[in-house]
Amino acid sequence: MGEWSIDVDESANRVYMELSGFFEEEEAAEVTQEIIDAAGVLAEGFEMVSDLQELQIGDPGAAEELERGKQYLADQGLAAAVRVPPAAASSQEQFAEVGAEAESYWLDTAESVSAAETLLDER
Repeated sequence: MGEWSIDVDESANRVYMELSGFFEEEEAAEVTQEIIDAAGVLAEGFEMVSDLQELQIGDPGAAEELERGKQYLADQGLAAAVRVPPAAASSQEQFAEVGAEAESYWLDTAESVSAAETLLDER
């Protein structure tokens, strides 16, 4: 079962996402919609911090939802994203590969959420 939290900082024009556990398609669809809704309140050029440290590989339907979310964010003007990658190498690979062609924005990784914020602030 996957768990998530989505937070928006309108003053920084930034969305924060934390994903953990194993996502099935239905859960992935819910979190994707929440991310879409969150991005909808931000101005073009917004940024994203994704904390994925506890994320596990999801089922194929979850991967399709992830791809849909990445494409939507790119289409809506996401300017930059920093990921705190999953601990498991296989999960890192799945998250990075799915929807990679949609990632037309600046993208980096960091070891923590605070390090991710620093990268975005210094960009």
